[in-house]
This record gives sequence, C-alpha cells and structure tokens, in this order.
Amino acid sequence: MIMQDDGKGFDVSRLGHDFGRRKGFGLFSIRERLTYVGGVFSIESQPGEGTKVTLLAPLHRIDTDKDRDKEK
Repeated sequence: MIMQDDGKGFDVSRLGHDFGRRKGFGLFSIRERLTYVGGVFSIESQPGEGTKVTLLAPLHRIDTDKDRDKEK
C-alpha cells in the first residue's frame, strides 16, 4: 500500500530512531508489526514537498534470523 499527498511535508530525519513514541505508538507499532512478519514500512518526505508512506506486507510470514535463534 502506498499513500501519498502533496501537503507541506516534513523532515523525516527529525523522527529519529524511535519515531512514533512521542505521541503514542501509532507509527512505531505499524513499523514493528510489519517488520515482525517480514514486511517493510517507509516514509519519504521533505518540507514543502508532501509525504509518501509505503507499507509492504508478505502474504505469508517470513522467518527471520531472530526467529531461528529463538528456536535453538
């Protein structure tokens, strides 16, 4: 899913590594859940240029190295 607008945009680097935690868990939760199932969450934006949010999720969960380590 791709969502895009031509709004005012923002500086993505200001989100930092813990984005979404300041005002709840919205963006943080989405990123964590997609990562868990092997998906991708990205935000592209620049001040004055709008914003593009991409969410990619596999049809089936993809095992990660972390999952294999837990099984050992």
